[in-house]
Amino acid sequence: MDSVNISGATILGYGITGIVSILMPFILAIIWKRITDEKYFAAFVGAFGFFCAATVRILLRAMLLGNSSPLRESPFAFYVTNALISGVLEETARLLCFKYPLKNKSSRSVSVMHGIGHDGFESITAIGIVSFQYVSYLSTAKSIGIEAFMKGLSETEAQNVADGISSLADQNFFSSLFVTLGSVSGAALHIALSVIVFSALQQFEWKKLFLLAVGLHTFADILPYFEHIGLITMEGVTILDIIFTAAVSWFAYKKYQELPYI
Repeated sequence: MDSVNISGATILGYGITGIVSILMPFILAIIWKRITDEKYFAAFVGAFGFFCAATVRILLRAMLLGNSSPLRESPFAFYVTNALISGVLEETARLLCFKYPLKNKSSRSVSVMHGIGHDGFESITAIGIVSFQYVSYLSTAKSIGIEAFMKGLSETEAQNVADGISSLADQNFFSSLFVTLGSVSGAALHIALSVIVFSALQQFEWKKLFLLAVGLHTFADILPYFEHIGLITMEGVTILDIIFTAAVSWFAYKKYQELPYI
């Protein structure tokens, strides 16, 4: 197992991804507050909304996509269901945030601040913290050797750890940069979706725009399926995601211009 090559560039790549993913929400929130004087409260509400949606999502995934689920027999059905769960729950969370704790906020700037908070919670916990865990694992394994790293583990546990480290080590610095780009693209998409859902309430088009937001979110979460079946690479998925996000962001920007700035 010590033959696995863990390069310093790979570790650095995970570190850069972690730093960007953790700092980006705070930097965006500070910049947006300086530009619009929007309160940070909307960002906290967005983060809490995502937390609630993620908690319910864990329960639904366990019920619908557990080991005994027939959906596991079809990767496509599994990915679509998983993506739809995220789309419905997260966009519903956005709608409820704007309808209740942020109901007295009618300025369009609140939608962007909310999106920053919504994405920020996910970016920090699902990408930032995880990336630094990878840095810790790889750095320790590289320093003391994989065999020493797995000392005291059972054969099955050791094999799982070895497979995990090997998989992490296979990701080069270039791949990590694409993950970082994906994180930035994800922030832009979540902000755009918050603008669209906010517009749904402000322009009394909640059925049309809300369902559109659910559909867009679901489609974005289906994109990794194409990598799973080997149709395109991880880098290809990221490029498609960036193109898709750019289109959604342009639509959201047009809706944003129609909203009042109070």
